[in-house]
Amino acid sequence: MTIQKHIKDHATAELTFAQIGAGGPRSDDFLVSLLEEHPKWRGIFMEPLGRVVEKLETQYQGKYTIKQCAISDFTRKAPFYYFATNAADRLNDMIAGPHHIDQEQLDMFGSCNKEHAAECFQWKDAAGARVSYVTEMLMSEGIWLEKEIEFDTLGNILDAHDMNPQLLTIDTEGTDFRILHNINYDKYDVKILVYEHTWATEESRNEIEEFLRGPERGYEEFIYYKGTHGQHCDKRTEADNTLAFR
Repeated sequence: MTIQKHIKDHATAELTFAQIGAGGPRSDDFLVSLLEEHPKWRGIFMEPLGRVVEKLETQYQGKYTIKQCAISDFTRKAPFYYFATNAADRLNDMIAGPHHIDQEQLDMFGSCNKEHAAECFQWKDAAGARVSYVTEMLMSEGIWLEKEIEFDTLGNILDAHDMNPQLLTIDTEGTDFRILHNINYDKYDVKILVYEHTWATEESRNEIEEFLRGPERGYEEFIYYKGTHGQHCDKRTEADNTLAFR
């Protein structure tokens, strides 16, 4: 069963959604097809990357709320890191091997962690350089860029836009679990939860599931999916995302 089918089985006709880390309408994000099938859904996209925000605004033409910001446990401007628009061409010239880096993938990748790109993509030079060395190389070459953007809490943004989402999806390149810990589960009626666990250790994945199963949260069913198309996985170790219901 696809992730879309699982969500539709638990959703209502006039559901409210919130997506943290929107990814962009041209991606294979499972939410895109769900929104096409459910014109009465309302919701909010929260996305720190300006280029992705522009794509969302062009795609949805005011139908949904689109907020450019990063979600955290504080409210202030802080550094955010992202790839240059010509990063893929330059990286493909620099990095040896049969792999190919796609610019569309890089355009959707950003982080509040300065070294996250080097950690996630596991880039190393011929000598097996440390992550910090690779990070500084990417920044000195103008490939990995820094910009100060707005950070805010999820609660502040939902309240400001009068949103109480029944469906919440989180894809924040490694900070997903911190966001999950800071949700007010009594205040917000999140019945359907989707979060990425690609960058997490198995121990961290166990901890967050135990946290979500707790009586204060009440999630009872956990299903695992691989890739943006939402291919079901029996083993969490082979999956990228978890779908949870309460």
